[in-house]
Amino acid sequence: MSNPESLIADRDVPSPCTGVCRLGERGHCLGCGRVLDEIAAWGRAPDRERLDIRARAAARLQQFPDDKEAA
Repeated sequence: MSNPESLIADRDVPSPCTGVCRLGERGHCLGCGRVLDEIAAWGRAPDRERLDIRARAAARLQQFPDDKEAA
């Protein structure tokens, strides 16, 4: 996995989207871990914010690995 600081130097922070795109009961995407506000902000977010979003999303997926799809 890439070092987050090298992503800043490259100015190319890839989207965490996995193509699953289903919201869980806790309000985050079951595929990438982002909440709706983060998904909406991604296109205009600077690299530092994108790295922060990726970190929060990854933490959500780790914290709630068994989250179920929202009804």
